[in-house]
Amino acid sequence: MRLLPATLILMIFTLRPADASAVQKSTGSRSQHKVLIIVQPNSTISTGHITLGEIADIAGSDSHLITELKTLDVGVSPLAGLYRILLPSDIMVRLRFNHIDLKRIAITIPKQVRVSRSATNVTGEQMLQAAITAVKSAMKDTNGVNIKPVQIPQDTSVPQGVVAVTAGTPEGQLNSGIVTVPVTISVNNRPNATIDVPLRIQKTALVVVAAHPLGAQTIIGPNDVTLTPVVLQDGAPDAIYRLSDAIGKKTTRRILEGSPIPANAVQAPPIIASGDRIIVEITVGGVTVQAPAIARDAGALGDHIRVYCTETHKNLIGKVINSQTVLASEAY
Repeated sequence: MRLLPATLILMIFTLRPADASAVQKSTGSRSQHKVLIIVQPNSTISTGHITLGEIADIAGSDSHLITELKTLDVGVSPLAGLYRILLPSDIMVRLRFNHIDLKRIAITIPKQVRVSRSATNVTGEQMLQAAITAVKSAMKDTNGVNIKPVQIPQDTSVPQGVVAVTAGTPEGQLNSGIVTVPVTISVNNRPNATIDVPLRIQKTALVVVAAHPLGAQTIIGPNDVTLTPVVLQDGAPDAIYRLSDAIGKKTTRRILEGSPIPANAVQAPPIIASGDRIIVEITVGGVTVQAPAIARDAGALGDHIRVYCTETHKNLIGKVINSQTVLASEAY
């Protein structure tokens, strides 16, 4: 009888049927988990949707499955600069919804997954400067103009990309008062947000002011007025900007010291008084004749007053051209 070699006997006893099936089971178990997914507890993304590849490390031998998992949509991203929390159930629901065979993956998920969205910060000062520039461009004359914000806009977070801050057309009165400028923030040439920036426009100009209190019916002299820089208020009466437009005029009301003198608060003093005997000039058929008359009204240079022609016994209306003469224009 021939004996078997000792090494062959050892191999026979080593590869028992039970052990062979265990090896097959182990190999099959490893083949079922071809892709390993480890979800990170904190992730930062920049797009509008969360993909599994942005929040998890994915590795394995099945390249096709890995590509599918990396692009899998897990949910909507938070707004720029904010974050949202994902639970394990949120991720598992998305895997099942996309028909991922869970036997082919091994996945580890924290109790909470914090997903933040990166952002670009646009400061309120950037928006303010854009609005001020737009107002200055819209104004014909910026001399003596002071533009101040009613309030500085709050900083705004927008998605990352090529950011542009553009101001629109100012709305309101550019002379003085408050105007509103719409400022648009665009990302990659697409509007992302529009903020209304209110601005207060003030104009400073040299105007005629009273050097001391002036009573009503005062004839203004050179020592009564001076030129002073004043902020022009919205809705205030028109001011007088030249001393020559005030000196020699008569005040129609009391004016306080240091107050701007409104244009409607002065008038030229009369050079003809009511009852004065004057000359009236009348033009008839291209021929101008003069006749004596009596002024019915007082009038300054350039005023229209009533006169009575003593020769024709007619009442006329004429323009005062000097202290002695009225140019008749019509009868009344």
